Amino acid sequence: MKNKACWLVCSIFILFFAMYVIIFQSSVNAQEFSARIKIEQPEEIYYYDYFVKDHFYRLEGKDSTGEPMVIIAKRQIDSYLGLHPTMKFYMEFSKEEIFLFNPIIGWEMITDGYQEEKTGTEVIAGFECEKYVYHKQGLDEAIEVWYSPELKQRIKVVVPLINSNKSIFELLDIQIGNQDKDKFLVPADYIRMDSSAKQMPTDKTEESVSVVSEEFSGMIEVEAPVGRVLGSGCLLQIKVIPSLEKNLVIENKGDKDAYVTVIPIREGEVISEKIIKKAVSPKGKIKPSFSSSLKINEIEVKVQEGTVQIVVIQESHFTDKIERKEYYLFENFGQGLFFSEDKEVQLTIIGDNEKSAIAQGEITFFKGEYQDPIETIEFSLEKGEIQQWAFQSGEIKTVDIVTGNSNGGIKIIFEQFNP
Repeated sequence: MKNKACWLVCSIFILFFAMYVIIFQSSVNAQEFSARIKIEQPEEIYYYDYFVKDHFYRLEGKDSTGEPMVIIAKRQIDSYLGLHPTMKFYMEFSKEEIFLFNPIIGWEMITDGYQEEKTGTEVIAGFECEKYVYHKQGLDEAIEVWYSPELKQRIKVVVPLINSNKSIFELLDIQIGNQDKDKFLVPADYIRMDSSAKQMPTDKTEESVSVVSEEFSGMIEVEAPVGRVLGSGCLLQIKVIPSLEKNLVIENKGDKDAYVTVIPIREGEVISEKIIKKAVSPKGKIKPSFSSSLKINEIEVKVQEGTVQIVVIQESHFTDKIERKEYYLFENFGQGLFFSEDKEVQLTIIGDNEKSAIAQGEITFFKGEYQDPIETIEFSLEKGEIQQWAFQSGEIKTVDIVTGNSNGGIKIIFEQFNP
């Protein structure tokens, strides 16, 4: 009788354990799926292939030049790899660097700063979704969002635009199932390259000495895009455009911890809940960013202790009609740019050399992907002096800008728009 009782208890335990495994496994499997992303803008529609496995996702599509593009992301640590299938290389990016190339980030952040209201449930693409609307003071229409608890994913987002237009993000052809782990790995024959945003000096020892000896102190007023080296006690006040995304890179150039405070300001009022206070270790970096939804028009950076190099650049939101990117180059740095074949382009460079008041370098325009050079122009710009170029769609595909060994310091503003 005792044995029968033990057998019964064991059987019940096994049954419940089996049910738990089935339920748990179904939940885990539900996190793995593939889908087609459709982003519908008033004048254009974009498609991406999308694969999700646990905390990883893979995005396949085309970049602004029409070249194939692959992004592998790990949500837990905001880690992003950009793969170039044609040339078989890959680069590691921060969230700020990958922002404009990765629609997932933009559509996840699009409701930042809005007031959330849950309005019920609806079935979208075969999945039961929680529906939310997001309101913001001063805007008549709300953003609509459908979120699937099963996929832990927004399945559809509708954003009202001016003139009764809408921008729509949605997942199509959703297929739940195990995804091949190789999709989330870099192929063995790919070569790692550094992102052009990671501007590393050619001689680290000489650069370190030069930077520390020429650091700025006191209060400085500037306008983004900008790059400066700041010493202890320095306050940098940066004018920014409220409608653009703001990205900062603050790098410790000394041999001790640096302590900095970043303060966003809107119409003279400090946004206290967004103040960032950080310690930056030697050779370390921090990359604060502020969404355009905050509408800030000024950023202050205070250096309490240490020596840091700071770059402040701005970008358009991916839903904006004019695509804008900014860069800042110190001396002996380079930057490549890709032009969309179907868009008009305006390129602006501005002299900003703090050492000699003259910024020197050269710019090369290419008909192909850094092939078939059309023209190379040497430039020498006084501080604040502007040089501009405008191109019709399809005229230029790539541009390479290089600054001089000791006469760098230029702002780059790159804008593309539909003709």
